[in-house]
Amino acid sequence: MATQESPEDLNQLWESALAEYAKDTTGKDKDAINLDALLSPGKSLTSPDELLAQIEASSQSFKDFRSKRGKLWNTLKLFVSPLAAVLKIAITPSSVGEFGIPVSAVLGACLHLVLSCERVSEAFDWIEQVFHDMREFSERLEVYARRKIDPLLEKQVVGILAFILKLIGRSEYLIRKGYFREYLRVAFLGKDEKTKKLVEEVNKLFGSEQRLVVAITGDTASRIEEKVEGNTRKIEEIGESMTKVLGTLKETEEKETSAEIEARLRRIFCNTSAPEDVEDTYVRNRGTLLHGTGAWLKDENLFRSWIEHTATILWIFGGPGAGKSYLSTWIIKQLRQEDIPKEERKAAYVAYFFVKENNEALRDANNILKTLAWQLIWQDPHFKQHAGEVCKQRALTITAKDTWENLFLGYYCREDGRTDAPFTSIVIDGLDEATAATQLVLLQFLAGLASVSKSFRPRIQFAVVGRTTLQEDAQITQEKIYYIQVTKLKNQDDIDSYIRKRLEDVEVLKVMRERGPTGLDGANKMGARIRKKVLNGADGVFLWAKLLLDTIVRKDVPQIERILKEPPGNLDDMIASVFERLAKDEEIDHAVLRKMLVLMAYARRPLKFGELNLFLSLLNRKPLFLLWKQTRGKLSSVFQLNLPKNFDPDEKTSRSEGEMGDEGAEPNDEDSAQGAKGETNSGHEGLGVFDFSGDRDDDDTENTSDDDDIFSTIADHSLQSQINNGQDGDEFIRELSGDQLQTESVKDYLNAIMHHLSDPQLQTEVAFSHARIKDYLVGAARPGTRQMPDCIAVPQEQRAHVEIAMICLDVMRLEISLQDEHKYLVDYPARYLMLHLEKVNSECVLDEDFGRIVNGLYWLFGTETGAKCLINANQEYDDFHSSKDAFFQMWTATDQYLRMVQRWFGEVEKRDMGHLEGVGLAASTWAKTAAESLKDLLKPAMMASSRIWLTKPGFSSSDYADKDEFALWILYGWSCLVETGSVASIQPWNFWALSPERLENLANWAGLEHDVHWHTCLGWAMMDGGFYPEAISQYNEVLVQYPQAWVALEGLARCHGGLGEYQLAIDVMKKAVEAIPESSKSISSYLFTRIMTWGSQIGDDELAYEAAMKGIDADSSNLDAQLRFFEALHARGESERIVRTIQWLNGLTSVNQDYTWLVRFLISGRDAFTEMGKACREEGQPAEIVEAMDEALGQIDLVGDRWMKVWLPLQVAEFRYKFYGQEAEFIKSAETFLERLRRETPKFRADYNDFEIHRKRITNKLAQLYFDFAVAAWDDGKGVAKASVFAHKLKILAVSVPTSFADSYEGFDFFRPDYPALLWGRWQRDYKHAVERIWRKCFRVRLLEEMNSLDDDDPTNDVSGMGSLAISLFHAGDRKDAAAILAILYRPLEHLIAKTKVGGEEGPDEGKVLEKGKGETGVNDSEEQLEALSVKQAGRGLPLDIKDSWGYLCDNCRRDASEAAEMYFCEVCHDLNWCGECLVKVRDPNITPGLREHWCNPNHDFYRAWPIPDEARDLAAEYLDGAIELRREWLERLRGEWLSAGV
Repeated sequence: MATQESPEDLNQLWESALAEYAKDTTGKDKDAINLDALLSPGKSLTSPDELLAQIEASSQSFKDFRSKRGKLWNTLKLFVSPLAAVLKIAITPSSVGEFGIPVSAVLGACLHLVLSCERVSEAFDWIEQVFHDMREFSERLEVYARRKIDPLLEKQVVGILAFILKLIGRSEYLIRKGYFREYLRVAFLGKDEKTKKLVEEVNKLFGSEQRLVVAITGDTASRIEEKVEGNTRKIEEIGESMTKVLGTLKETEEKETSAEIEARLRRIFCNTSAPEDVEDTYVRNRGTLLHGTGAWLKDENLFRSWIEHTATILWIFGGPGAGKSYLSTWIIKQLRQEDIPKEERKAAYVAYFFVKENNEALRDANNILKTLAWQLIWQDPHFKQHAGEVCKQRALTITAKDTWENLFLGYYCREDGRTDAPFTSIVIDGLDEATAATQLVLLQFLAGLASVSKSFRPRIQFAVVGRTTLQEDAQITQEKIYYIQVTKLKNQDDIDSYIRKRLEDVEVLKVMRERGPTGLDGANKMGARIRKKVLNGADGVFLWAKLLLDTIVRKDVPQIERILKEPPGNLDDMIASVFERLAKDEEIDHAVLRKMLVLMAYARRPLKFGELNLFLSLLNRKPLFLLWKQTRGKLSSVFQLNLPKNFDPDEKTSRSEGEMGDEGAEPNDEDSAQGAKGETNSGHEGLGVFDFSGDRDDDDTENTSDDDDIFSTIADHSLQSQINNGQDGDEFIRELSGDQLQTESVKDYLNAIMHHLSDPQLQTEVAFSHARIKDYLVGAARPGTRQMPDCIAVPQEQRAHVEIAMICLDVMRLEISLQDEHKYLVDYPARYLMLHLEKVNSECVLDEDFGRIVNGLYWLFGTETGAKCLINANQEYDDFHSSKDAFFQMWTATDQYLRMVQRWFGEVEKRDMGHLEGVGLAASTWAKTAAESLKDLLKPAMMASSRIWLTKPGFSSSDYADKDEFALWILYGWSCLVETGSVASIQPWNFWALSPERLENLANWAGLEHDVHWHTCLGWAMMDGGFYPEAISQYNEVLVQYPQAWVALEGLARCHGGLGEYQLAIDVMKKAVEAIPESSKSISSYLFTRIMTWGSQIGDDELAYEAAMKGIDADSSNLDAQLRFFEALHARGESERIVRTIQWLNGLTSVNQDYTWLVRFLISGRDAFTEMGKACREEGQPAEIVEAMDEALGQIDLVGDRWMKVWLPLQVAEFRYKFYGQEAEFIKSAETFLERLRRETPKFRADYNDFEIHRKRITNKLAQLYFDFAVAAWDDGKGVAKASVFAHKLKILAVSVPTSFADSYEGFDFFRPDYPALLWGRWQRDYKHAVERIWRKCFRVRLLEEMNSLDDDDPTNDVSGMGSLAISLFHAGDRKDAAAILAILYRPLEHLIAKTKVGGEEGPDEGKVLEKGKGETGVNDSEEQLEALSVKQAGRGLPLDIKDSWGYLCDNCRRDASEAAEMYFCEVCHDLNWCGECLVKVRDPNITPGLREHWCNPNHDFYRAWPIPDEARDLAAEYLDGAIELRREWLERLRGEWLSAGV
């Protein structure tokens, strides 16, 4: 919305323009122009006549200016005449400060610009063009002069005048410096960077609320307001555009069966557990939903409006525990009319989703939308059909935005959609529990829906239920939202019903009911008192009632009375009461529970149950057999378990824990308070309101208190003696972590504490059952707040971090990282130890705890064993994720945490502790010196890293399986800190940045023995750095001592390969394969991939093929082997086998991953897209590969590789377009590629400059498809509404300054000299029917630059310049001149063919080059003629160097015009040519075999350049003395037409 501008704002705008003008017009020999003098009375210029008079009176040389330079004066007059009209606008000098009327200042500047040309005659011609270019701005002022002036318009007028003044100043500067000459024959405003910035500034004054920053897609704007504003237009048009997109895809494809469609939909919509989890939640809630719950909503006017479909969005907000999930369940039941007989139900479509904070699958925006779609396809057959079409292209549902636009908007927001279809109602519960990104995305979608519903009523509506915290965020969807607040008055009856139901489970009431005739009456009376007490205390909070009833359900009368006497007052009070109850439970090991609460409240990431089990077992050094069972049972009010996919805990429990079953845990959801037992009252229906008719036999199953002992100290005595040996805990840890620690003892200990747990149990994540519990625990730990029971009290934050740090150190000292089986257990301690210590002030730590921490840090840094455990604790999570980067950043890329360790050691002396407890005097001395010296601190760790790098137990060791030399980089980083005091400047694995000498110095640092392993490992590092001779020297040392050292042989072979000695490399690598021990033969797969590559290099295809086969056989999971296998099959043309390999990879699933081997291959960065694409195109384009690519695109956001996030969308885009012809999917992936590249840093783009090359090519192809899609939509008769979706995107690519698409936009567009601008101009001319001046601007910049290439001094650009100019002229509609240029390019071929006829015979007129209008020349030899035609020579015209100018190849068969009968140029595509035979395939895609790759559109226009059409000959060229010369008059005429274009 426009706001009134103050005079101060206008003053500032004008003052800035004057300052800029003064700066540009001030030279060393000239003072700034005094505009004040020009504006003084009697001197102000107010009309063209006054300006002319001033020019002619300025000096003798300007006398008769109008007659001498009439063309310039006419142009100048046309420019300044509109300015005079602006003088009538009521902008007074006072409104722009003391600088006078802006128009007079501009006219004065025009005067001085003309005068500045006095000594530079060429400048007169140039400023004539400048004034031509500025006419667009002055004419806008003339339009404004006819309007009623308001404050916004006044600012725009002053803004344009300020811009013109700056531009005139810039022009005078260029004249004064002599720089203007480079702009003499080009579009000044389109090329000069500073003037483009000036245009950007003035455009900011116009429609700033509508302006879009130039980018590939409009949906990446950072502000929500900008997104919401564009949603209305996009939603109105997206449905129509999607209809066309889908309609153009595979029209001849065979119809699928219903089962095939459903299978595809299931594959896409059900690729996570979300659909099942949501359905489970609804079924559970519905089963326990009491009659009458939510009935109060019927009295809400807003709810009735929504039910009657007059409101698009229903918002319901409530506090924590208010029963919102059950309210959502009630709404769903109402919509589904489940209480009405089926034959009486009205048609309605209903979908729903329950967001859960503790389930990541239920917090993702795309999962939400896909689950909703999955539900709807079984209700709405038309939507199912629509979804089936959309899901043929996985790219249309990759992101939440894709799914929303294509599935939902594309169906529900089409104005031509079915008006008689039932409304679709969608309920989303708990949106506040979604991730912040999901909340933002969905709210933006709803914002667009709310916006479009103002003018068009979509047949879809939403009910969103969440906490009151969501209310503020929801404001973005509408200017004002209307909502229903869940209050205690509204849900009182619902809570009452819930309490009545739960009272049926109270044990004492059951007993009372069974006592004779009066038993029921007594139970009813007591139940009524309990009900009243609970209802009053709940105060509208279901969770409060649930937790209280949980407390009393198995208590006797006196206990219940004590509890009800002073029930908790609010939710926090209730949480406190839960902890008080647990504190009084003598069956619970409170020390373990307390530690569990500390870990859960302050851990830096969610903990797995296996980690938690280990951390807690350290407390007593005994296994906790019942921890799993009791966490699911008695502690379920506090904790919940997020189970791995496809894991049934009850099945596992019954198998591994005997009869230790669940106690019948209550639902964990905050709003699932009503989800109690849900038992029926069968058998005693006639006993009254409280019908306690439960089966007595069943009651026994509820009473399992005898088995409820948890945190048991029971342990096998033999195990206890084995791992504890009667020692106390500290001695136990010291024993297990001593230097002589036996690996078997650690394994025995870990087996003892975890053997009763299955792998899924160990991998289960543990979370609080309600987010409020964590907040409560942290808050209760603060001084002055409520207190927890002492036995389970969570300490204050610092103390909590101290405790967790001590646990981390104890776990590290178990040396688990030295074995692979349980290595994941040290991931948390290794990664987060220092982050916990970071929160601790060491000076405030108790001496006892301080001693434990410092002892642990000493073991970690002061002993080689500890340091080795720390380095080896790094995890390889999967193929693409590890903790190594985080380790390097923490310990070597900065000294922050090393200094922290020093501070802890430095505290020892401050505390006067003498020496470290439990270690010797030497160790204490080391700690003191380490506190002051990084060199001393790091010496043990550097020694450990040296040993890890350079020492191995043998060549059969698994240590050689991973040769990434991470320990070397740790050593290098620490050596930099020690030697220079600064962090390493080289990132890991950039071996080429280190010298061989530096690598050898690092290897020698520890003084280790130079054995075969030392030489092997050093040689490997040198080889990775490309230092092949030095590496070969190291490997030769190894082979002298041990000829069967396969690692040295492998490295030696790779060095020879790096030097180009491929045959020698192959011979040595074969020896390496033979030397690999049988136990490690799978490693040979990597060696065979090298042999395959080298075999291809020397042309030995059989060897390459054989090596590829052996590589895949040795280890089919090897990604490199898979790549070489594809390459080998492609080289032999085995397309069918490539497709079978793709299908094979797609049928295997990666370990610990939800994606297939094919997806794994695609996201690995291995490039076999061409090999796979060509094979798939030949074999019928199977769907598996593109579906896998869609999944891969969804996975790359989980991969932390920035390069991959840019690279993969590029590859997928080109694959889909070239090999499958999927243009809509290309657009999606290409836009993703360009957007991600745009967001990257300049350094990234410089490091990967290939992306910049691809960027231009992809941009051009995108522009072509935007144009094609817009034209197709237009031709369908839908008009601009449908076509503008793509046309607007095309304009973004074409403009060089910010722009807008709104009809009311009044800014100024300038265009790039690129291909997209040509298409935008064609669109403006042929479809929008814009005035000539508008559309010609789009071509002007490019055409003028291309014309300059024809008469410059560079002979090498003649052919490319002419070809490019011809294509541009085709776009500009000048087919005649375009044809004339192509005739010149093909003229040499015409003469070549004439001289090379079959048999060498010549016709009567062959062998002669004819000069137009003259007879034969004396040049008759063919080679001389070609040379004459292709070499520039002096003549009357412009000599051209057009040697091989006809060498354009057909983009399918790769023949040129000398081999093909005809050659055509596509008039739309960027640089595409077709021979006559292949053009037939372009125009008819159904011909088989078709084109090798998809590159064009059959609806494009094609110009036949060869044979040369008679009407195109000699239009632009002359043939003099055997040479071709471009007609000067032709070029100047063409240039003149375009210099004045667009003005």
